[in-house]
Parts: sequence; structure tokens; C-alpha cells
Amino acid sequence: AGCSPEPPEIVNGYYNVSGEETCWRTPAEGSVTRYYCLEGYDMRGPRELVCRNGSWVAPNQLLTTAGLPQTPATARSFKSVICEINGQAEVGW
Repeated sequence: AGCSPEPPEIVNGYYNVSGEETCWRTPAEGSVTRYYCLEGYDMRGPRELVCRNGSWVAPNQLLTTAGLPQTPATARSFKSVICEINGQAEVGW
């Protein structure tokens, strides 16, 4: 079925989605969203999300047998991706 055609947004940045589309014109399993910050901003968190089982997840997340994301202790959740300037966070999504 693929993932939502609109991956999570990021403030002070933008993204590009690459990969195949499903027949419903949504990103297919394995599609990748890569995030970029505007000039003067620095990325904090993972730069990429991957379409897995209909959800956008960080590439280093594992999926449990129930299909729910399970994040290793050393990984950050993709919800922590933000662009920041001068050490002050600009909340992403």
C-alpha cells in the first residue's frame, strides 16, 4: 500500500522523496525521504526516513513481529529531526 504521500514536514528545511510509486501514486515500500536544512541551519536527528510497512521510519529502526517500530537504545526517533540555528532549536514536526 505504500506510505503517506506527504512525509513529516520539517521547519526551516525541505525534503526530497526518491523511489517507486504504488498504483495509488503513493511512495512504495523502500522509498526514501531525505531531509535538508536551509542555509545557516544545522540538522539534528536522522537525515533520512524509509517507507516500511506503510510508515515513515528512521533507517536504523527495527520492526517488531507486530510491525510496530522498535528503536534500538542508540538510535533516535525520527520525530527528533529539527533544523536549528545558533544552538536554538526550531521545532520541526
